[in-house]
Amino acid sequence: MGFAEPDQATSLSTEAVVDPVPQPPTEPPQGFETSGPSVPLESIAAAEASARDPLEPFLTVSSVLTPDSSQDQPASGFTAAASAPVPPKSAYEPFRVASSAPIVTPTWGPPPPHSAPARPAQPVQPVTVSDCLNAAYPPMLIALVVAGFVGALNVVFPIALLVLTPFLFVPRVRVRVAALRVISLIVLVIMVIGAILTVIMDSTMYNVDLHLSWWTMIGSWGLALVAVILQWLGLRRGEAGPVPPQPRY
Repeated sequence: MGFAEPDQATSLSTEAVVDPVPQPPTEPPQGFETSGPSVPLESIAAAEASARDPLEPFLTVSSVLTPDSSQDQPASGFTAAASAPVPPKSAYEPFRVASSAPIVTPTWGPPPPHSAPARPAQPVQPVTVSDCLNAAYPPMLIALVVAGFVGALNVVFPIALLVLTPFLFVPRVRVRVAALRVISLIVLVIMVIGAILTVIMDSTMYNVDLHLSWWTMIGSWGLALVAVILQWLGLRRGEAGPVPPQPRY
């Protein structure tokens, strides 16, 4: 057996292929010719060292670019960042940003169904003294004034009248009924506490006079005055409702 050498393709011989070595020119060059303008060696100086502190970070400026910006801006991309030790002054100027959002003109429409309608402002109405007295229910005013005089002699009648006032007289006034009822109850509680303290003091050895008769007169007349003032405040703001039915005497 044996191996036959092929007629084509790679040779199986052990001879190494040697690349040709370029040969030097036979004659050395006789002169030197420059290919362009040159700088004299005397004018070349060493470059100045940078005065920047290497511990300080570089200042980075970011600006937004839009397609309709100036022509000297890059055409692709929407964000540009430049890092330099001392950025130019123009880098601090922001680019003009164009908004593509549509401009919507506000239009007036009906309010949502769950919203409460706005109450129009009530103008201040002229009110006379007669209107205030009639709105404060004259029988109540007369009873309170009389109770003030009677209270100087006996406090039982004024206190009994103050007990009936929040439930019998106050509901018949024109406006500010709730506020007048609260004030009348406060006056009643003060009078009752004063009467209890007077009885306790009279039964002891101290026999201290609290002058309850004067406090009863002040409470009765003060409640009548407060009723008139509340009617004046409510009537001038237009809070008067329908006239309540008046009792027949």
